Amino acid sequence: FNSAATVSGYFDAGFGRDVTWDIDLVGGYNHVSLPRAKSEKHENLKPNWKLLRKLASAEMDVLWVHGYMSANTWLASAIAKSKNAAVLIREEQGNIEPSSTVKKLVKRALLPPLFSSIGGLYIGENSRKFFRHYGVPDNRLFHAHYCVDNDFFRSRLQELSPRRADLRASFGIRDTAPVILFSGKLIDKKRPQLLLEAFHKVSSATECHLLVAGDGPLRNC
Repeated sequence: FNSAATVSGYFDAGFGRDVTWDIDLVGGYNHVSLPRAKSEKHENLKPNWKLLRKLASAEMDVLWVHGYMSANTWLASAIAKSKNAAVLIREEQGNIEPSSTVKKLVKRALLPPLFSSIGGLYIGENSRKFFRHYGVPDNRLFHAHYCVDNDFFRSRLQELSPRRADLRASFGIRDTAPVILFSGKLIDKKRPQLLLEAFHKVSSATECHLLVAGDGPLRNC
């Protein structure tokens, strides 16, 4: 790993609090965290020569990188291609965020060459369109779902199902109407205001309830 800054816990600016994991994120397989890996912030334009030397001497079938805004991504991809290894780039970005004309021109010039022979790992429709926009064909696009601990949620469901009515009542819900749950950061990017507008329209026509599980700067708005 070139970055393992969030493995043991980190401060999440969106939530405004420290976040720690209750499961081992890297157990169960061989891995190496490079010397800079504990630093949360890396200089995107500065190559990590220890990382690149390790990749140059390694045997690999696949190189998986996250994002493209780093010199290490470009150099590591070149190393992998020289070894005839496949390169997978996982990207969450879509073309829905505001972007200046200069940024658009830079992306149009630089991303097609980088994406010309990689496999794109997209998380949703917007990121799939992002890859397609910059030249990655459908046969090299793969849906990379977010992962959750399904066993944990199944066990909690079995444990809490007998208390369903009491749990609903603890939120002031004493009927059987559907409950809509929002779970996420209360920030502009997540559009919680749009959710409230939609809920207002839906609840005017159909009896339902809205629960918000999250935190952030918009909590008190």
